[in-house]
Amino acid sequence: MVLAFGKERIEELRLAEKTDNADVYKTMRNSLLLSLIKRDIPFERITYKSLRKYEAWYLARKNNTGKANSWNGLAVNLRTLRALFNEAIKRKLVSSDAYPFKEYSIKHEKTRKRAISEDAIIKMKAVVPQTARQQRAKDYFLMSFYLMGISFIDLAFLQPENIINGR
Repeated sequence: MVLAFGKERIEELRLAEKTDNADVYKTMRNSLLLSLIKRDIPFERITYKSLRKYEAWYLARKNNTGKANSWNGLAVNLRTLRALFNEAIKRKLVSSDAYPFKEYSIKHEKTRKRAISEDAIIKMKAVVPQTARQQRAKDYFLMSFYLMGISFIDLAFLQPENIINGR
């Protein structure tokens, strides 16, 4: 059953301390539950037709900012569902003959570049902080930039032992 196996995978990922991945699975599972699946169903009931129905349902909805859901949000959910399906096949919970992603291709949109300009970085480097807090914020920002966009949480948990061969 799709939802039951999804819940099992979420628990496995949490136990493995892969909480971000578990959250992605939970979002996909909740979306499926809201849409075409009102109750748990066997994997075999996920077909090309039901994926197209889910696609239409998802794109017709608005997200929590009031904007229409995007193709890229849909793509995340469908890639996660595909991964769940692949894992179910590996565990012999469903036959590969029932795999709906042979016919269905996952679409996405190009996103606009959100990179900061070189001028903005030069200006940021030139800022003279007035407080220790401002200095810390500047340091975190520049460190994140120098580390090619490292997430703040990863930056916050960096330790000296994470530096290997000067990197």
